[in-house]
Amino acid sequence: MRTLSSAFLPLITMAVLLSSCAPIGRTYVPRAGESSFSRASALGVIDTESSGDFSCPGSPNVVPDYDSENDGSGYFTVCASRTDNAKLFIRGQTARSNTICVFPAQVVDSRHTYWKPELGTGLPWNQCVSAIEDVEGALLTFAGINFNAVFIVEEMDRDQMQLCLGNGNYYGCPAYSFGRFR
Repeated sequence: MRTLSSAFLPLITMAVLLSSCAPIGRTYVPRAGESSFSRASALGVIDTESSGDFSCPGSPNVVPDYDSENDGSGYFTVCASRTDNAKLFIRGQTARSNTICVFPAQVVDSRHTYWKPELGTGLPWNQCVSAIEDVEGALLTFAGINFNAVFIVEEMDRDQMQLCLGNGNYYGCPAYSFGRFR
């Protein structure tokens, strides 16, 4: 006669095995419920009011998953270029450093967000740029890909974010900001 525990053992084993698997593909679902690596310096500082090249929202569109510093940092306004889909203009406030790293992503729907790989390494593509508070903002270019969202972390958390996205390990993520800009 089988005991109750032996009847459920195969189910428990299957549940444990399936829960430890990373998602198939390069997908990542953000916690907030939102539907060769090279460090790039800012391509230039621009005044979005006079350039007219960027479409900027009236409030931050890339926000922290949670405000771990409890100081309002981690809120960024990411503006899409009106003429070049590869260009972004970013302004915002950091908590601990003057450099942010930006990871491009594609939001398909509220449950599917895909990070973009760097062709040389297969790791999540990112660029780091100075985000000093007294500067108007920074310009970044991610050429050759389609993307409509970004993850942003402070430079000291870049490597951990690459592992988090690459492994699909939500629990290994550092504090990050995420949002769609188009």
